[in-house]
Amino acid sequence: RLNKIMQMQCKYFFANSGTEANEAAFKIARHFTKRQLFIGFIDSFHGRTFGTMAFSSTSPAQRRHFHPLMPGVTLVPYPYCYRCPYKLEYPDCNLWCVDFIDEWVLQKFVPPEEVAGFFFEPIAGEAGYIVPPPEFFPKLKRLADKYGILMIADEVKVGCGRTGKFLAIEHWNVVPDIVTLGKAIAGGLPLSVAAPRKDVMD
Repeated sequence: RLNKIMQMQCKYFFANSGTEANEAAFKIARHFTKRQLFIGFIDSFHGRTFGTMAFSSTSPAQRRHFHPLMPGVTLVPYPYCYRCPYKLEYPDCNLWCVDFIDEWVLQKFVPPEEVAGFFFEPIAGEAGYIVPPPEFFPKLKRLADKYGILMIADEVKVGCGRTGKFLAIEHWNVVPDIVTLGKAIAGGLPLSVAAPRKDVMD
């Protein structure tokens, strides 16, 4: 039934919580790409295990006394045009938030050929439901394709129709390589799923 409404043909790993689905997504991405590194976004929340906490950064309290977390994760600012972390104005910024990843992060200290995935919430929930600009995810997808990096969408909070489409990422007309779902998928029962493209899971 999920394959009838997902953007792509997937295989599925079912678990109990969004955190477990996200942990599965990391493992699938590393196994498929044979790469170890990830890029995530500040102001995101993905869970409270050592892996998912490495990507979560809405409050220092989440991490206090728990270091070291999972290595290999670099965080960059989430695209928040109302209070731009780069002090720029949209649209004159030309989506510097993506160019910064390409021109600084991937050229200065994170080897792009070692990055397994961009891991993101399509809408940053815990940070205040921040919605990126229309061009952000298409431009990030082009960057991912340039370096063979997977797009991993954490839809645990915003998926399953909560934004008017089954997946929130559909509003940007971008098809991710791995999706994680939870919460609404089972109407309150403890169920989650990691949904990679079939070729990624195979």
